[in-house]
Amino acid sequence: MRRIRAAVAAALFALILAGCAMASDDGLDEYRTEADRLLGETVALIPANLEPQSGFSESEPRYASKSGGASASDPAWWQARDVLNLAAETDASANAAAAIAVGLTADGWRESTVRETEGGARITDGFRKDLDGGDGTSR
Repeated sequence: MRRIRAAVAAALFALILAGCAMASDDGLDEYRTEADRLLGETVALIPANLEPQSGFSESEPRYASKSGGASASDPAWWQARDVLNLAAETDASANAAAAIAVGLTADGWRESTVRETEGGARITDGFRKDLDGGDGTSR
């Protein structure tokens, strides 16, 4: 069966430490675990009949470097993403995205526009959930 390449926008995660600096990469371990867990849960929201299969996956730290190279004082987050192959059927990507949106909303996530860089250089439609009194987690 022919597969179409679908990048499900909601499967791109960044656990943003809003302005918090990490003392070392060791501090990112819990964020990696959480990002990978959230990614897995989100992919699981896609209906089985769409046959989601991973085409490309990555999970890595990101730094908002102010000096051209990563340093311990830079804000950091963990980003996990999965580009999925879905069944070759009409509107497969739209149906997957709709199922993800319904599942996230039911779990307490709210739809929002997420600014991922300073000054609004890049804006991503996404979902947010207040986990610790701040608005530091987005999907």
